[in-house]
Amino acid sequence: MQDAVVIMSPDRADQTPEAMITVAGEALIDMLVSDTGEISAHPGGGPFNVARAVARLGPRCQFLGRLSDDAFGLRLRAALLDAGVTLVVPAGTPAPTTLALAVLDADGVADYRFYLEGTSAGQLALDDVRPGVLSSSRAIVLGGLGLLVEPMASTLAALLIAAAPATTVLLDPNCRPRAISDLAAFRATGFEPPSRASSRARTWSRCQSTTCACSTPSRTRAVRPAGCWSFSQRPSW
Repeated sequence: MQDAVVIMSPDRADQTPEAMITVAGEALIDMLVSDTGEISAHPGGGPFNVARAVARLGPRCQFLGRLSDDAFGLRLRAALLDAGVTLVVPAGTPAPTTLALAVLDADGVADYRFYLEGTSAGQLALDDVRPGVLSSSRAIVLGGLGLLVEPMASTLAALLIAAAPATTVLLDPNCRPRAISDLAAFRATGFEPPSRASSRARTWSRCQSTTCACSTPSRTRAVRPAGCWSFSQRPSW
């Protein structure tokens, strides 16, 4: 996962087993193409991986995203449930599973391309989410392709606005430039740090690249007039 942005920070997140952590975003299949041309399919997606990791560490965790009813979707569903993750939207969508094509070079570095239009990850709509689904969440993690694909992006933005002020919200700005058709529009309408964000979480790095949409390896501290953010200092909590 790329650097995460803590955009709301209460004094301390509830660490009790009863506290729910909600992870929102995409679950997809990574189609890996080796430098020899061998192709293999693997469950993936940043939020999908985070949800499974959180659940395995012990806290209650729910995944907020859409899964297809096709074979790949069933595989993703099984992986989440096997890890102990609760599905906020258990019903499958007839849209095919979202795919990420990762072509590996001789050094194992991946060049990503995405099959997004009309696929499962973007199908999350407000009507799919029952009222109060985030009321028990002490922390919400979102990001990745969920910030890009509609109607999911608008759905997550609306849910974030309605989140309780005491909720810790972490944003993973791991968005792939090739998944963004209009970079200027994405930067103009991307997730902004809410006004109630703690001052302890206001140390940021601005991406100076004209091609990168979100994440940056830079650690230069800056106050964001435009562009994108990454976290450059751990919160005190």
